[in-house]
Amino acid sequence: MAGLVRCWGLSLLVLCLLICRISSLTKEELFPYGQAGGEEIDQFITNGGTSDPFPLTVPIVLHGKKYSSVIVSGKGIITFTSVDLGTPENRPFPLSFPAIAPFFADIETENDGVVTFRESTKQELLDKANAHVHQAFPNQASFLARSVLIATWDDVVGHGNPNYYKNTFQVVVANSGDDSFAIFLYPNGALVWAKTVSRTEGKPEVFALAGVVGEDGKVQTLEGSGTDYLRNLPTGRTPEGLPEGVHAFHIGNPVVEAETQSPEEAAHGEDENRYDGEEEVTREPIDDRHPLAVISAQRANTEQGQGQGQGQNQQENGTEERQPAPETADREQRPAEVAPSAASAELQGNPTCQDPSQCHADARCSQKEGGSCCECGEGFYGNGKLCVDKESAQRMNGQVSGQLNGVDFRDALMHNYIVVNEGRVYVAFSPIPNAVGDALQTVLPVASIVGWMFATPENGLKNGLQLTGGVFNHTATVRFTESGQSVHVSQRFSGLDEHKMLHSVLYLSGTVPTVTPGQTIEFADHSIEYRRSAPGNIQSLSRSTVKVGEQSIPYSLEESISYQECPHNQDPNLAKPARLHISRVVSLYQQQERASRFGMDGKLTELGTGETDVCQAVDCGTHAGCVSQDGQAVCVCSAGYETQDPNTKPLVCTAAEDSCETLNNCDINADCHSDLQAGRQVCRCREGFTGDGSRCSPSSSQGGDCAAQPEICDSNAHCQRDSQGRAGCVCHAGYSGDGRSCAPSGNGGGQQLPIAPPGSCYHNPAQCDRNAACIPSGERGEFACQCLEGFEGDGLSCRAKPSTRGGFIAFTQGMSVVKLAIDRSSLDRGGQLAILPGQTAVGITVDCVDAYLYWSDIAGNTINRCRYDGSQVEAVLRNIQSAEGLAIDSVSRNIFWTDSANDHIAVAKLTDVKAGHKVIINKNLSNPRAIAVHPSRGTIYWTDWNRSDPKIETAAMDGSDRRTLVNRELGLPNALAVDFQTDDLCWADAGNQKVECVALDGSNRRLIHFGASYPFSMTVHENRLYWTDWGANNIMSVSKSGGDARPHELPVGSSGKVYGITSVPVQCPRLTNACASGNGGCKFICLPLPTGRQQCVCPDGIGADQCTQ
Repeated sequence: MAGLVRCWGLSLLVLCLLICRISSLTKEELFPYGQAGGEEIDQFITNGGTSDPFPLTVPIVLHGKKYSSVIVSGKGIITFTSVDLGTPENRPFPLSFPAIAPFFADIETENDGVVTFRESTKQELLDKANAHVHQAFPNQASFLARSVLIATWDDVVGHGNPNYYKNTFQVVVANSGDDSFAIFLYPNGALVWAKTVSRTEGKPEVFALAGVVGEDGKVQTLEGSGTDYLRNLPTGRTPEGLPEGVHAFHIGNPVVEAETQSPEEAAHGEDENRYDGEEEVTREPIDDRHPLAVISAQRANTEQGQGQGQGQNQQENGTEERQPAPETADREQRPAEVAPSAASAELQGNPTCQDPSQCHADARCSQKEGGSCCECGEGFYGNGKLCVDKESAQRMNGQVSGQLNGVDFRDALMHNYIVVNEGRVYVAFSPIPNAVGDALQTVLPVASIVGWMFATPENGLKNGLQLTGGVFNHTATVRFTESGQSVHVSQRFSGLDEHKMLHSVLYLSGTVPTVTPGQTIEFADHSIEYRRSAPGNIQSLSRSTVKVGEQSIPYSLEESISYQECPHNQDPNLAKPARLHISRVVSLYQQQERASRFGMDGKLTELGTGETDVCQAVDCGTHAGCVSQDGQAVCVCSAGYETQDPNTKPLVCTAAEDSCETLNNCDINADCHSDLQAGRQVCRCREGFTGDGSRCSPSSSQGGDCAAQPEICDSNAHCQRDSQGRAGCVCHAGYSGDGRSCAPSGNGGGQQLPIAPPGSCYHNPAQCDRNAACIPSGERGEFACQCLEGFEGDGLSCRAKPSTRGGFIAFTQGMSVVKLAIDRSSLDRGGQLAILPGQTAVGITVDCVDAYLYWSDIAGNTINRCRYDGSQVEAVLRNIQSAEGLAIDSVSRNIFWTDSANDHIAVAKLTDVKAGHKVIINKNLSNPRAIAVHPSRGTIYWTDWNRSDPKIETAAMDGSDRRTLVNRELGLPNALAVDFQTDDLCWADAGNQKVECVALDGSNRRLIHFGASYPFSMTVHENRLYWTDWGANNIMSVSKSGGDARPHELPVGSSGKVYGITSVPVQCPRLTNACASGNGGCKFICLPLPTGRQQCVCPDGIGADQCTQ
């Protein structure tokens, strides 16, 4: 029997190590390297240097050009000419020289690491390279390598990183003489760091880059390049048939124009990859009928067909692989899909709703007594704000840091994998220093909390994900009773991040028993009883043992979980105590990979038959709850509280002296604030909630809570919710009082009494929507349900009115459209307005007439829009390949865009986008980027950053009268904006770092600002010029006169590279033209001209018989 147990444990260990894939690359599977003798000898690079030009017997073909020698650098890059490499800090992609960069970073090899390279013609190595190429590119079966260049960076350290943070990676270039393929290899657990400390004081950390650059400037980048997600390459998605960690590029003679990217497009690709995260995100189409819904994977398969991933940004056939259709086998590894509106942890955590759009796409808004709650649909489970497929595996990412046995560690990543339908979880942290790695394996709560989230529930019980939706705080204290040592665990789960992954941040501190490296750590099957001590609060107290080597060490575990639950959900299963059975535990630390790994099964059951609930009649007092320990009722203080005498009943619990930053004890509706008087950080309830911070409940309004008890209101009052959603009694018009007692105001004299026939809402106010009130209306004053201010509907069903309030800046960032509040005195700090998973939002503009934001998605090839408040997201134009710049003529109701893939400028009618678009300019365009319009003048303006001839051009809106406005002293004119107040055209140049303006006729050119690091997009708002800056990765602004240049703090939760930017005015500028009235008499598109007249045109797809302009 013991042998069977050991055999099973070994099998589970293997599963734990592989995390669902059986083909992870190991260091031993790299191409042989470091050979100092024999038939083929490696060249060694020392002291962080660069090799001399190394001659090749078979040339490398890169984007059609042959190179007969290479230069290998210790900085993780291969070049073909002698250049001053610098670092990614001053040499960002796109590079100005051809290069192959598996991991371009500020690497130091003076004291650590070895860099080697050689050319080989051994047949077994040629066969191995050919196999990779043929598996990655099936239509290249005729390719046969004649030589391979093998370069390896082994255990290298980045500048400013600890010397135990070491990376190993390899590049193999397979060459036939006429074609070449680059193969990047990243062994599992061997990419520990992705950033280095800047060599310039005060500058941010610098991320490594990975990709290929040709002499033509075209770029192919790897997923995660330029971000911390580069560390996921060893476990990320790879070309079909290849092991994890192997990435292949066709670099020789592909269809270069289609397969590779321009330097500017490469930056888009890098940012798109950043948001893909560890998994390659599958782009789901938008349902036009339900714009906020996400189409299921099965439907996407049916409509789009099966996609075949290639593990890079391009497919071999030359089309960009931005939205592969999910394969059946992949669905087990994909995280839950989210509705675009579920953007923040706060929204994800609150399961109340007014209509289905506030719930997950796979959930419904169910009516309960006193209100409504989100509930997952058939085949899914969660709390309604987050729903996951019961049959699909899930992933969880996060950060881990802490201090254990006096050793600090930071910047470790968490990678969890969950087999949902089996209740099995795998938890992995890396890099964890060897000094604490083995000891960490004794702290099981860092992993068992994930087991509670996904445990298989029985008899209607709810596991952690069903209760919390993945948004909760978890604190645990492990006490080793014999040694007196203890460790405190604080963990915040924030729901889904922008990569559609569950996310968590873990911190632990304390001391644990010493574990000798190599000692086995075993946990027996055991159970933990979880009890709901109050709504949104769960506690547990348990005892168990951990076996270290041959020694059994007892410990106690005290846990507290706080979250936000729907107050209207009266499901009795919520209050039932549940027992988590943990079994088949594996706990292992791998020194070579510096990886901490756990695996376990979890199951939730009710108390056993005949067991009594020992806590049923126990009053533990304030800030305390009852838990069962060894069949006895035990009172314990809530997280953040402590007692001097644990034997008193009720328990006297007072606030612990530790800060909430450490205790992680704040309620889900509270924040951790600094308290100077207390000398520590304390929990404080948010606005609209009351309590001590560790527990918060909605504030009551003056009239009392009448939502559940409408009878407490006076007969001349009604129950109404305020702007915070709090219910209170409010006297009818013509009456005054506190709502519970109302009297005639005395100002109406003969005011007609309200009429309330049987069946009206006066007698049954519950028939009104929660955002409505039963009030007298009409000439006779009959009682009827009416939506409250800010809502619309018939009173029985109300939804929030879309906001049309402007006065802010909107910008695009990764998958998000983000609001930047610019009023420093306002409490509004902005935030994410709309998120579409998988998109890369670039250009953005505003329709100030109908209060819409429009933006381009170059990953999904669409132009989308939403209201100013982020609602009503929908795709309005499809098959728009790469619209980098957008501009709207709000007077004529037209939208213009530049397409850098097709090198043209097009226009469509905002009110009839389905009719199609008209290409107005398609000649002599090289790299069109920004575009701006002047409706009253009937002109358009655009930038073309063609490196050999950069310029700013203008034309009439129909494309006629085209001319160059500026073409001198330009570098990379990326950004462009029209100032309607001064009739100026302003631009920002990423090549010469200038912000300049010129009159619309080309005169009076003047410098506004010098020192713009790498501007991408620009807008004018009031008296300032704003631009997105890739160099600062921020939004910058300067006054129109050139003074007061300053950065702007991005909203909390925004991350990634900033792209387009637009001003959202309070009201439209006063402009007019010949198309302002009746569409200028045109049937389709009306284009105003500089002459004051208009030109009627038809969309390109309209036949001659229909085009009667």
